[in-house]
Amino acid sequence: MVTYTRLRRPHPVVVRIVVAAVLLLPVALFLHDLAYAAFVAGR
Repeated sequence: MVTYTRLRRPHPVVVRIVVAAVLLLPVALFLHDLAYAAFVAGR
């Protein structure tokens, strides 16, 4: 099965994109919350 092989040994670029997304998502959410809080406080 091709899909099973892809899941077992994915492409390095895909792995980097997934790792980057997992690492950056909490940071992006944190910055978004900070910006929203600052926007509400400054209104």
